[in-house]
Amino acid sequence: MSGRSSLQNQILLVLAAGFVAGTFFVNFPGREYIGQFGIFSQDYREQILGGQLDMWGLFFYLLARRLAPLFFLVLFSYSRWKEPLLFLILLWMAFSLGICWSSCLILYQAKGILLFFGSFLPQGIPYVIGWAETIRSLFRYPRRSSDFFAPALILAMGAASEAWIHPHLLRILYGFFYF
Repeated sequence: MSGRSSLQNQILLVLAAGFVAGTFFVNFPGREYIGQFGIFSQDYREQILGGQLDMWGLFFYLLARRLAPLFFLVLFSYSRWKEPLLFLILLWMAFSLGICWSSCLILYQAKGILLFFGSFLPQGIPYVIGWAETIRSLFRYPRRSSDFFAPALILAMGAASEAWIHPHLLRILYGFFYF
């Protein structure tokens, strides 16, 4: 049991380190770039509010971005690079989360908390479940490549909800923040 708990502690440590690093990045060297990326950019906001977003194009873009880490993790899951790659992926995800958290708070103060949590619904739920299932499948023995099919489908559901449902929720949130 101590091996499993040690891995869980390492994963939590990597997630915490990534989140803190993302927070520090926004507050120090990246402060001038706040508002120029993702949901904070003027172009994206205009596309959402104007209804000009290509949902299918967004879906395939998100599908490739969300499934690529899973693909590489499955590819390297049978080698000794499985844990370092997993930690690198989780570090990047937590770093991005720290950037988003800090940007929301810096740009919108207390209302930024609402934007932060609202920007991860509904796609955040399948993403968390998909990655938890991926990590569980990664350390299951015997392991088959088909063990990663269900997490891939769950991540694809997250990409679909991010492409078709999330823009409508963001339109409501943008109305709250910008008008």
